Amino acid sequence: IYPKTTNITYTTHQIDDPANIRDSLPTSTPIKAPTDIPTFSCASDERNFTFSITTDYYSNETEFFLYDDSFMIGSWDFASSERFEEYIFDYCLPIGRNYTLELTDTFGDGICCDAGYGTYYFAADDTVLFDSNANETFYFNITFIFTID
Repeated sequence: IYPKTTNITYTTHQIDDPANIRDSLPTSTPIKAPTDIPTFSCASDERNFTFSITTDYYSNETEFFLYDDSFMIGSWDFASSERFEEYIFDYCLPIGRNYTLELTDTFGDGICCDAGYGTYYFAADDTVLFDSNANETFYFNITFIFTID
């Protein structure tokens, strides 16, 4: 049955010093949470897709949506989220399909830079597909269309 909601994980990581956010971003080593986070592995015909976002001062303005050609796979409204908090979402995505990732900001100031250095990136397995590098990349919304190989 698609989408596989059982293969979704969600973790958060508080950024201690928003001014030095780039020093706090994840590396290839997973973030260690206070308790063990359940891990999963994708089937051989899937790739692990990771979307990481660190909110800015106005986290309540931000949402993301992940679609394939037919379904909404995931979304998150950060309305009740903490400021300068990192959120990581993992999905097992079937190979060979087209996907759309959309980020929105209802106020139109994006997630960087006037209201703090929010940032985001997404990757398939260990390959980073896009990293905002704490740069301003959108105002009201941005859409990425990609294929998982």
